[in-house]
Amino acid sequence: MGRKERRDREEKRENYATKHSAEKRKQTLIAIGVLAVIAVIVGY
Repeated sequence: MGRKERRDREEKRENYATKHSAEKRKQTLIAIGVLAVIAVIVGY
């Protein structure tokens, strides 16, 4: 009873963690891209 439920819970947590970190990485890359474009415009 407990072992299978625990395994399911761990899998759910891992999926959530990977999804969350991928979302964070995407946001960071977008932010870096925007700042780079602004830096290029200002530097020009």
